[in-house]
Amino acid sequence: MSERIPPTGGQVIAGAFLLLFGIGFLLAGGACTALWITGFANSGGREMAGMLPMLLLSLFTAAVGVLALKGAVSCFRGSKPPAAPAPPQAPTAPPGPPSA
Repeated sequence: MSERIPPTGGQVIAGAFLLLFGIGFLLAGGACTALWITGFANSGGREMAGMLPMLLLSLFTAAVGVLALKGAVSCFRGSKPPAAPAPPQAPTAPPGPPSA
């Protein structure tokens, strides 16, 4: 298992911001989605045209929260170490007519 480079101070601050932002958006989007689904179930489908755009907006908001949380986790994990340089290859003969 390779060692990771620890996050810098800026990455920790960005990760904390993304974590709080993601939690807020996920909670708001999830709560609104639950509200719209409950309202849709109680109306019997009569007001679907008015509720569907708002439901999609709520789902989009929850998805933005999930993406922000994913970004926060990647900020806190740090970065991968640089790859080792490739070993030098033996020189090859230039293409051309074969020598006799």
